[in-house]
Amino acid sequence: MRQAINVGRMQMLNRWQFVGIPLLVLSTALAFVIVIGALLVPGSKPFYTGAGQAALWCFVIGGVQSLTLTFPFSQGLSITRRAYFIGTTGVFALLTLGLAILFYLLGLVENATDGWFVHGYVFALPWVTSQSWYGTMALVWAIGYLLFISGFWLATLYKRWAINGALVAGVGIALIFLIIAAVITFTHNWAAFGQWAMQQTPLSLAGGILVAIAVLVGVSFLTLRRALP
Repeated sequence: MRQAINVGRMQMLNRWQFVGIPLLVLSTALAFVIVIGALLVPGSKPFYTGAGQAALWCFVIGGVQSLTLTFPFSQGLSITRRAYFIGTTGVFALLTLGLAILFYLLGLVENATDGWFVHGYVFALPWVTSQSWYGTMALVWAIGYLLFISGFWLATLYKRWAINGALVAGVGIALIFLIIAAVITFTHNWAAFGQWAMQQTPLSLAGGILVAIAVLVGVSFLTLRRALP
């Protein structure tokens, strides 16, 4: 466990990539929304934008860099791959949780200020905040962590099988989605699928994403065990 904690500390040496850039992207997106809202006709209807999700995509790059920049160094320090995996995935679980809390708090500010005084909403989106506070935070956390573990897994594939591994995995995932779409099409179930999708809540969607996260965590660890430093 001590090795895992040390790995987490080692990852946080790159605070600019893992903390600074997501916050910079988030603040920039918010600034654009406020400027756009200020330029609209005063008294116009509230407008909602998903600009805040741009910060979440930074975790894909974070997942890639968390492996490529530190994994070879960790092996030189004789850190076990299990400890490295636990430390890296653990610190990103905390980072995405922090971002989820920030999203929720900014949503409260947004509601209190009528969309930053310009009727522009980035965080307090109707469906995302339609139910419980923990549902909102769970959804943001799940999306952020899914993007991180996806980037981390792609990096492990590259370390194990170079670019060919990442390409094969990408094509395989695309084929899975195509097969699912084909099955729904040939069974004429798109209407049922649409009705099911409309019934989902932020918490139930977060639960579905959590299943995907569990799968990616498992395959990432198995690939890491065979990855080359």
